[in-house]
Amino acid sequence: MPLRLPNESVLTLYRSKDKERLLLFHVDKWEASAIPRFSTIRYEVFYSFLLQVYDKEGNQLASSETHDVTRREENQLASNLKYLQRLDIEMIDSILEPDRTYQDFEKPIFIHNLGIALDEFLQAGDTYLNCYPGKCNAEICNYKCKGFRFIGVHSGNYFNLIIDIKDGVVHDIYECNEFKCVQKTAQGAKRVMIDQSEFPF
Repeated sequence: MPLRLPNESVLTLYRSKDKERLLLFHVDKWEASAIPRFSTIRYEVFYSFLLQVYDKEGNQLASSETHDVTRREENQLASNLKYLQRLDIEMIDSILEPDRTYQDFEKPIFIHNLGIALDEFLQAGDTYLNCYPGKCNAEICNYKCKGFRFIGVHSGNYFNLIIDIKDGVVHDIYECNEFKCVQKTAQGAKRVMIDQSEFPF
């Protein structure tokens, strides 16, 4: 880590006080990596702590630094929900299995279509999507399959997604035309479509 000098305003304030030593603490935290694994995503968060001691002339008398890292794992459902809410198509792309189809599309086409849908939220002023659980309410297709309604915090626009999970791995994601939220007040304004073609259900 490069040497960090106290700025002049800090030194001026320090010199005006009746103190012999100035102690500066620097704390850095950043999420360094998100590593896809078979059924989970491993996140590594790095911390750096730096203590510096100065005299009234601004000379460094002592310095001590330590590092720490914390690791946590999420299953693919939790990670997909998080990044859908954050409108982060790149992270969604990195999490989903490459050799599967989603909504009957090859993965690159699905990611492209989903990216266009997320851009529609962004263009409407949304920076985050609220998430509400529910299920398919159409008896002729995926009746009672569990999913989520995502509603833009600014626009109120929404889409409904059924997320098929097996053994912690996302096997499929697809839109639902007849979605029923557990929370009845979770109603959206305009529906955002991933597939612009007509649905047979």
